[in-house]
Amino acid sequence: MARRILAMFVVCAALPVGGLAVVSYRHVVRQLDAQERARLREESKSAGLFLFGRLRTLEDEFSGLATRLGSRVQPPEQTPASSVGSVSRRFRSASYETATGEVVPIDGEGMAAIPPPLSASQVAHVRSGRPLITTSADQSEPVVYMARLRDSTDATSAIMWLEVSPAYLWGTDAEATSVPSNMQMCVLDQNADPLYCPQPALSSVFAGLPAQPSDEQGGQFDWNGEDGHYVAGYWPLYLGARFGSPSWTIVLSESRSDILAPIASFQRALFLGVLLVLLVVLFLSHIQIRRTLTPLVALRDATDRVAEKNFSNPVEITSHDEFGDLGRSFNKMASRLQHEFKESDWLTKALSESGERLRQEETRLRTMLETAPDGIVTTDGRGLIESFNRTAETTFGYAGSEVLGKPFDILMSDREGRSLLGDVTGDLSPARSSREV
Repeated sequence: MARRILAMFVVCAALPVGGLAVVSYRHVVRQLDAQERARLREESKSAGLFLFGRLRTLEDEFSGLATRLGSRVQPPEQTPASSVGSVSRRFRSASYETATGEVVPIDGEGMAAIPPPLSASQVAHVRSGRPLITTSADQSEPVVYMARLRDSTDATSAIMWLEVSPAYLWGTDAEATSVPSNMQMCVLDQNADPLYCPQPALSSVFAGLPAQPSDEQGGQFDWNGEDGHYVAGYWPLYLGARFGSPSWTIVLSESRSDILAPIASFQRALFLGVLLVLLVVLFLSHIQIRRTLTPLVALRDATDRVAEKNFSNPVEITSHDEFGDLGRSFNKMASRLQHEFKESDWLTKALSESGERLRQEETRLRTMLETAPDGIVTTDGRGLIESFNRTAETTFGYAGSEVLGKPFDILMSDREGRSLLGDVTGDLSPARSSREV
């Protein structure tokens, strides 16, 4: 019974706790997943603002370099390869564009690739005195250029080109970092081609996404890489108004396993919490069951004592519940049984004594009957012989075993027997024959 009650307690505790744990786990997983996705989108926005801040820094530094390098419109016969590095580590080389469209290096090792030709709108943007950002994918990795007038106040002055250092622009230098260490950043141009992306497969995944109305505010998506499943958040970086360039898209990717790490931690904590609750329920149930079953144990022991006719120890139940009422009723019943047993023992003893006296009387009467000097024959209501003493055997010449249970008439089967019967019943004198007593 204790095991059944304990199982009932455990089931009653496990079902709601387990159900609540499952519902809570699913709810928390959805919440954490949504929070991580929103965090990815916000991190991509932060990375975009970080990148825009570096472009502003390049713009400000370009203004100072334009004046300093303007004197080198006619390149010297020999320019030190490290001169730009000594001037600024944020640019790899500097050049200017002649009236004929020729790009002439004025510092550094020269352009890694010839900047792409400018459209009419881009030329107008530069001639308005604003900086221009453009890219070229002719090399093994895309190159980012920044162009502006040597003299921003003179719309006819030469256009100067600076090749931006990728390490500085994408935040891979030691100066600062634009993204958390557990995330990877990709920068895509307006055609979803990678400007910077340690995960080349991401660009094709992003290019295959359908355009969504929320793209202006960023979004998120899942994708599968060679080394696992990823969740990505993206944010558009608008460069047209200030830098005359199409928008870039900042994409941050995080491994699904990293996103699920807090969920796994919550899962362990939830499992331990549920296990602790079940252990507490087991402990409290054990105590309560023992407390509840103690009166039943006392009643069982008292029943065993009553079965052995031992009424010396009544049931002691101090609880004021149904068990207490049952204990008091049991004690009343035991007291009544004790009284009945006493009366039964007295009656049994009295009957035993009466039976003994009856047996003694029967023995005495039987002795008197057997030793009587007269023949004594008794019959029942049907005339069948019940007793036949020894004198009767001598008188009638029959053994008792021969006539017991037989009709009395067999004793009168011959004349002599009838004469004897007449003598016995008439004058009660002894018969004078061969069978006289």
